[in-house]
Amino acid sequence: MQSDNRASLPLSIVKASQHDVEPADFCLVFHGLFGMASNVMPIARIISNIAMVPTSVYCVDMPNHGHSPDLNPCDYPDMATEVDKLVTELTVVHKGKMHIMGHSMGGKLAMAYALLYPQKTASLTVLDIAPRAYTSKTDTEMNTLIEIMNSAPSTRQELREILNRRIEDVTTRAFLQKNFLFEQGTCVSKLRIDIIRKNYERLWQFSYFDSNRMSYAGPTLFVQGMQSDYIVQDDYRVIQEFFSKARIATVDAGHIIHADNPRALAECMAESLIL
Repeated sequence: MQSDNRASLPLSIVKASQHDVEPADFCLVFHGLFGMASNVMPIARIISNIAMVPTSVYCVDMPNHGHSPDLNPCDYPDMATEVDKLVTELTVVHKGKMHIMGHSMGGKLAMAYALLYPQKTASLTVLDIAPRAYTSKTDTEMNTLIEIMNSAPSTRQELREILNRRIEDVTTRAFLQKNFLFEQGTCVSKLRIDIIRKNYERLWQFSYFDSNRMSYAGPTLFVQGMQSDYIVQDDYRVIQEFFSKARIATVDAGHIIHADNPRALAECMAESLIL
């Protein structure tokens, strides 16, 4: 695993694959809301193992997350523009095909990029999200992050007390806690919480693409979690309208498919022959 945070890159990336000779093909993997590049490392390893041809895999910090720069306003077309700048930089090294994949909010960004730049996208894989608007599902997490920002805890114990009080699920608490560092008694967030708060409702929408009737006709795989309600049967028609060659697969997992059942995800992706 190799970080690449050069100032020249528009988004921070972590290279998840190693090759003696740099492959022509590459794949970008995007994490979900409040996450970071390391969260999708299991997906990157799967891609490295199943790709039919050697492929360099990069996990990307989304704008306003991890080590990537601020972006405000922050809607999917805005983020796709930043991704395209990254693609331009990487195609200096990689002269072959570019594949794109994302989970949840990262899946929406992957869809947005494929719709806006279809000629540059060799394939699209989306984990447990549909191309539509959602009622926000992470209000508790957003409000907890705002409280942390406003209360400015001075120790990790104070941070844990806020998380314990506001968030019931242990896994979610650990997930959010990864975003905070302490430097000389000051709590520092890897998230730009204030910018995310201002753009929060936009991140649950997909209206720009509805109104512009865009489509992508390249190889596409949607993977839904059997125990998740992020993709429902009514979404299948909408998926096909945007992505005419989409295959929709279901695996025994919740919303975070790559953490819940990585083996089943690997088998599903290998069978799809999308990479």
